[in-house]
Amino acid sequence: MDVTTSLVDLTITANNAGQTYQWIDCSDDSQIVGETGQSFTATANGDYAVVITDGDGCTDTSACVNINDVSLGQLTSSLVKIYPNPSV
Repeated sequence: MDVTTSLVDLTITANNAGQTYQWIDCSDDSQIVGETGQSFTATANGDYAVVITDGDGCTDTSACVNINDVSLGQLTSSLVKIYPNPSV
């Protein structure tokens, strides 16, 4: 069974198409609720893998993929205000 994955930006994709998928958090091997598609987009830094089950009921798990590029989006200046202005 092909349990390799591909990584583009924050999205990990199982290379084995047409199977059943369950994405897991490698830190504790817990299932990520609702993540059962061929691709998974990380919303937090961590290590992730996919458990693949084929039509014959055979199951195997990919290697863990490290994601460390998740960050906060750029803040707009209207969200941050500092009072009083000490330079006046």
